[in-house]
Formats: sequence, C-alpha cells, structure tokens
Amino acid sequence: AAKKAEEAAEGTDAERAMRTLRELRNKKLAETDWTQGADVPDAIKNAYTTYRQSLRDITKTHNNPRTVVWPDKPE
Repeated sequence: AAKKAEEAAEGTDAERAMRTLRELRNKKLAETDWTQGADVPDAIKNAYTTYRQSLRDITKTHNNPRTVVWPDKPE
C-alpha cells in the first residue's frame, strides 16, 4: 500500500517524464537569463531570444527527455 501511495504521489511515467523535461528546459533557460539584460548588445539578445523561445516551446513538441531534440545554443 505504501509503495502504491508513493507511486501515485510521483505521478505516471508520462508525468514524471514531462517533469524531467521541464526541469532540464528550465535549467537551460536559467543558464541564458543573462542574455536578456538591458546592457546586453542586441545581436546577442536577439539570437538568444529565439533560442529561449524554442526552449519554452519544447514541451509542446516533445514529451520524453530521452528523445527530445534540443535547439542549438547560439555562440
């Protein structure tokens, strides 16, 4: 009974996969937060704006962190 309660609290496999995907996505977004500051040149800001939007949209197009195709990070 305790094991079933623990599994129910953690969610289904699909829910856990989406949670993991969001965690990875959020980490990638956090790593690029600096690119959106007021003192960042437009060329850098614009490149990262597109990248960051692609990261936000990733949960609409993928549901498995093992098969997700991450966008390329600007250089």
